[in-house]
Amino acid sequence: MTGFNYLSAWAFPITPISTLITGVVMFVCLLGVGKYILRTANLHIPEPWLSVVSIILGILIFSLAVQAVSMLGFASRWVLISLIIIVLLFGLGLLFNKKPALKTILPPYSGLAKAPAIIVLLAVLINLLAALAPSTKIDELAYHMLIPSRILSDGELIYYHLPWAGAILPHMFYQIMVTPFYALGLPDSANIISVSLFSTLIWFALTLVWQETKNANIAWWTAASMSVGMYGVVDLLTAGSHSFMVLSTAVGVLAVFSRQTLLKDISLSAWVVICSVLLLGTVAAKVSLIPMAFFLSLGIFWRIIKEENHLLSKKKIFLIMMAPWIIIYLPIVIWTWVHSGSPFGSLFSDIFMNNTEGFDPLIASWNRVLGARETFINIMFPTVVSWSPLIWISIVGVAWAEKLPLKLRILFIVLLIAQITIIAMILPHKARHLGGLQYVFPIIAAIYYAPVLINKAKLKKVFIVFVFLLTLPATLF
Repeated sequence: MTGFNYLSAWAFPITPISTLITGVVMFVCLLGVGKYILRTANLHIPEPWLSVVSIILGILIFSLAVQAVSMLGFASRWVLISLIIIVLLFGLGLLFNKKPALKTILPPYSGLAKAPAIIVLLAVLINLLAALAPSTKIDELAYHMLIPSRILSDGELIYYHLPWAGAILPHMFYQIMVTPFYALGLPDSANIISVSLFSTLIWFALTLVWQETKNANIAWWTAASMSVGMYGVVDLLTAGSHSFMVLSTAVGVLAVFSRQTLLKDISLSAWVVICSVLLLGTVAAKVSLIPMAFFLSLGIFWRIIKEENHLLSKKKIFLIMMAPWIIIYLPIVIWTWVHSGSPFGSLFSDIFMNNTEGFDPLIASWNRVLGARETFINIMFPTVVSWSPLIWISIVGVAWAEKLPLKLRILFIVLLIAQITIIAMILPHKARHLGGLQYVFPIIAAIYYAPVLINKAKLKKVFIVFVFLLTLPATLF
């Protein structure tokens, strides 16, 4: 039961409390599953990278399990609930391991760091409270929540041509993954996991900047600038895959570009696994990010060729890179191709089905039939209120970060320009179609440019006032 019909069964305080407990416990257990797989593979990945890769991998694996029982026609209520029980028993057991699945690493929040720490805390709490409210957002009702509802109702995965956005099953991993919550009667638990994923991104930025700079003020203000704005409240706490996409994309892009910097001390195989899993999460959340993922995959492939590895051959490293895509992503692509005539459902249907009378969202977008083409003012207003201005100003910090190799700075800007070009030509003219790329820049600027800026200016308090004034407007929204 979803949408407005679900409201009649929503009871305060039992429903929100049950939703919160279920979402939080499942998040921790999926995190534990991911960490167990990575430890079993004997991959030594440092924090905070380990936790991010673990939760993305855990969600992908659990989604694959739901897909398997749904494709086989066994997606009854009790089978779906049994999947939750298995993950709970497995995941909770990991919490009592010598190496806990959930480990908190936070910089100090005293002195000038108190203000941004309070902003981060308030932002997370506001998002959590909003996530506990019944889901009635139009995109959720139209297709995000419709996919799991149909699987539960049909007892299997059936290909539906409409709505077309939900017919692109290879980027519906998150929506399929949450189907067991519907079997429990707690569909909004998906919102709690979404909030947890976005909070994980904030924690990742906070921890990484602190590790690299040892400056608590910079770390907390970076986290504060990323946590505020309407985008977090409107899009990143829903039953959709937005938070899953943003976390995968932001950390994945940063990982690909950090082989010679932040991740230079880990093995090549571990780095390849980090990048491959996160880019898979990106594509599994938004098919429009395939060009970006392809470009970044070429970078991974180039590094495999160029870098010497004394433990594994280049062929084995390449197989490690491809394994998550073959095991996790290929089954839903093949299933969709068999049942719809196109590997991506409605997308590319004109190419694979040679049916020009059908609806292909790519062709419709290219012909300006689909997607909003707004005026400059209409584009800029949601961009300004949805994110802190520091997000966009940090792009300048990346360009001026002399500690970062010039080649990497150029590649970052090229990647941004390429995605903006795709948005301008095909996608709706909205900054959210950057897919999480916008969150990479404040992290890089904080690590490589902010410390230099503070040392040059020797005006720490002026710097704090400046970032506070730029963060405050987005906090109010």
